[in-house]
Amino acid sequence: MMGVQYLYYNVSPIPQKDSFLQESAIPGIASLRKIIGEVRRMLIIPDKQLYLFALGDHIDGFRIDAYGGRQEKDLIMRVYYLPGEKVFDIWDPESVVGSGMPLLGWRDKKLIFKNYSSLLQAIKVENLFSSLIAVV
Repeated sequence: MMGVQYLYYNVSPIPQKDSFLQESAIPGIASLRKIIGEVRRMLIIPDKQLYLFALGDHIDGFRIDAYGGRQEKDLIMRVYYLPGEKVFDIWDPESVVGSGMPLLGWRDKKLIFKNYSSLLQAIKVENLFSSLIAVV
């Protein structure tokens, strides 16, 4: 079973995302900047549709929420990144409200979990996210 303990961490919004990304000295911040850029590029969305959250009382990791849709209010992707634990998980809206497990889960850049249909597994949909994994 895959661990998703980060779901129980305290979540705090980071309202000044750009300032935080430029001024923070937290481990993993350089990768976080690259991840955010890659999510924007992949989803073709402006920065204002990405929201950043700190996880844990001592910033153990980050959550990135990407929104889209007609009014830019629909969650289209959620990313959990815990640099100290080498965790990188991608959630889609269905897994957020349904299964309670990520769509894809990596540990130390190794894909360890897939939570989608056989058809998507057959076409290796996880390869679509290889550019994201490369920057982690």
